[in-house]
Amino acid sequence: MRIENIYPNTSFKSQSNTNKEPIKSTFNIQPIESIVNAQEQVGYVHYANPDIELRMFKVESDSDELLYRVETSQNGKLIKSQIINPETVDLNNATSEELLALNNYLRDKNIYTDNFSIIDSNMMAEYHSNRYNALNDEKIYANMQLETNNIEVYMLHKKLLDVLMKQTESPFQ
Repeated sequence: MRIENIYPNTSFKSQSNTNKEPIKSTFNIQPIESIVNAQEQVGYVHYANPDIELRMFKVESDSDELLYRVETSQNGKLIKSQIINPETVDLNNATSEELLALNNYLRDKNIYTDNFSIIDSNMMAEYHSNRYNALNDEKIYANMQLETNNIEVYMLHKKLLDVLMKQTESPFQ
């Protein structure tokens, strides 16, 4: 499946993926490129400025928990590798690595909003090595879209926020 969501003033497009290439999301609001290959359970996000790359792998576990290893590289050199339990991610205090793991967790658990995800949202538009309030930033961005009468983009972000708010109110399942 290919997803393109180019802001502003262009429409959301989704096409069938007949050649089984990874899902790709592109933005023109920030220099960001992201790919998720659900079949191999590998996620990838590249931020052009600064040159940061996140790669995520599903971790084999003896328990029923879904765990993900996220590797962070800067200028091609591995600077951090961590195992993340997405059920413990606090969207009011999260890093980009945690958001990437949570994104795939929602996909693996089929808790999703059409073809729009965390990696397509404003939460992942910039790299955050320090914890920040990702949920609040997404709310502000969605409201800004509503205020400027960009209803199509607002609805995409609103659906994602609804899913995230529901998960925040009750534990991830």
